[in-house]
Amino acid sequence: MQPDAATLLDPLCSATDAPPAPSIIDLRDVVKDYATGAGSFRALAGVTLQVSPGELIAIVGRSGCGKSTLLNVMTGIDRPTGGAITVAGLDLRRASENDLARWRGRNVGVVFQFFQLIPTLTVAENVMLPMDFAGRGSPSPGPSRTTRRSSSQTSRPATSIPPRQPRSSTCSDAWRTPGARSCSSPTTSSSRAGRAVSSTWPTAGLWTGSMGSVRWRKVLRDFTAYRVRTAAVIASVAVGVFAVGTIAGAYALLSAGLDSAYTEGSPSAATFYTGTGFDPDLVEAVGRMPGVADAQARRTVTAWLERSPGDEPGRGALEIQLIALPDFHDQRIDRVLSRSGEFPPHRGEIVFERSALRLVSVEQGQDVVLRTAAGHERRLRVAGLAYEPGASPAYYFGRLSAYVTRETLVDLGWPATFNELRIRTTPDVTGRAGVQAVADEVRQRLERAGAPVTFAVVAEPGRHPAQEIIGAVFLILGSIGFLSLIVAGFLIINTINVLMTQHLRQIGIMKVLGAGSRQVFGMYLALVALYALAALLLAVPLAALGSLALATLAASLLNIDLVQTVVPPGVVALEVVAGFAVPLLASLVPIRRGVRITVHAALTDTGLDEQFGRGAMDRVLAHVRGMSRPLLLSIRSTFRRKGRLAMTLAALTLGGAVFMTVFT
Repeated sequence: MQPDAATLLDPLCSATDAPPAPSIIDLRDVVKDYATGAGSFRALAGVTLQVSPGELIAIVGRSGCGKSTLLNVMTGIDRPTGGAITVAGLDLRRASENDLARWRGRNVGVVFQFFQLIPTLTVAENVMLPMDFAGRGSPSPGPSRTTRRSSSQTSRPATSIPPRQPRSSTCSDAWRTPGARSCSSPTTSSSRAGRAVSSTWPTAGLWTGSMGSVRWRKVLRDFTAYRVRTAAVIASVAVGVFAVGTIAGAYALLSAGLDSAYTEGSPSAATFYTGTGFDPDLVEAVGRMPGVADAQARRTVTAWLERSPGDEPGRGALEIQLIALPDFHDQRIDRVLSRSGEFPPHRGEIVFERSALRLVSVEQGQDVVLRTAAGHERRLRVAGLAYEPGASPAYYFGRLSAYVTRETLVDLGWPATFNELRIRTTPDVTGRAGVQAVADEVRQRLERAGAPVTFAVVAEPGRHPAQEIIGAVFLILGSIGFLSLIVAGFLIINTINVLMTQHLRQIGIMKVLGAGSRQVFGMYLALVALYALAALLLAVPLAALGSLALATLAASLLNIDLVQTVVPPGVVALEVVAGFAVPLLASLVPIRRGVRITVHAALTDTGLDEQFGRGAMDRVLAHVRGMSRPLLLSIRSTFRRKGRLAMTLAALTLGGAVFMTVFT
């Protein structure tokens, strides 16, 4: 080093007549330049220095002459611009950041001017942390290995008495096997710390055991230290998982209910509505046609139900479909099932389809008044409630459905003939096209017999009529749930970006202590995994309750019964995959960017964007006038980190879109 920059006090201890040993530190023509806004600044200009094993060297000089820079390049914390540096046989200029970290962790001790300690670890844990990164479970050999508990095992650096902080920083380097140790600007306190460690190390009282848990203790402490941030991340992930889990679970429960309702009701393949009545002989003839496995007829008519005396159609009276089956005890197609009360109805009685209760209140034994378009009026007794799987719910068309005997229809003025025919096809008829072909033949047969078909309905084989509606609705809901997860991903990216910015100095400290990029990456990825696990513990039970509630509501609207109330394991697996995948994938880029920072950049980071002011937007903001300085500062700070601003705006935009979609 140049004489005016620093004075080498050579050596302070040990001077013997033994031949000089090979240099453990060898610097030749080392140059270090820094780029500043005012231009290039040269901190080291051609420094050459050799240090032999056992030497104790002090580098002295005025402030700003390059002492700390020289120590930084000697320990691999910073890279020289030129020259050659070899320490303990390692060429520091050629070594990678990970190689330098491992090398420092096992061979070099660094005591900083400002004691770099991890604030979430205790004093003792700070001492043990380098051993954890180096994979060593105990200090280097010494006369005593006793376990001695003290306040250093529970106190944090921020609450430690001032002398303990420098001693802790020095102790964290004292465990290493003999190698190089550097101290940056050792003040009186650090000198006392060094003397304390040197004099007490043989009986230092550090305990042995598994050191592998120290870094994970830090992860757990980071998880609990910032409760507001932790709660925000957990809530954002939990909301997305809850939305996806609720929708997927409800769809699974409904699908099972639809399948059960479809098979329970012995569904028809096609239904024909005729303009004129037909007799049972025609039904038997259709049942013998090729491709037809069975055929049954009904009579369906429209009347009006008085809710209060004097109600007229369209003015208080409700439209009601009266359905008469030839034999309620012999139902083979689209069966009507009893749910409460008496079934089947007798002459003069009426059984309401259960979905009618959404539009009208009736009780068993109550009398209701029906009126026909021809002016016939009759009072019928409510016998009970029935359920027809696959029938359209009453609220869907705003029309009630009820079941009566053919004799009751005759009493109301209708003939005893049928006007509705339902068929089932043989097993060899497959697909909708096959059913349609059979239906066309049946239609022609009915029309040849004098029963013109006003319209016909051909069902999709093996599918409940409401399956398409459910699929469309839940596709929309699933898209909204997916958007919720995307919003959670953006929030996680922003949160992890902030976290990594706040932890840059800690990352630098860990790298100085020997942590490789993979080790640091794993620690912060584990922290995100903890966020995800906590979110899952909250979201999965709530999603199960939400699924059941949503499925129950949809089932009541669709007029079906749920056959299971427990969410299938596949849905829980989907929630677990989504709950871990979204936060872990979203955090990969910010964590990777944070852990790749160099030690020197991490330790000297000020939190300010050095690129601010060079972009077009920055120059525009710099020329804004007429505002108070606090307001200008707020506006400029908003655009200081443009990537984070873009992520925030994206999250707000998606969140607003989801909100408006739901309420639209």
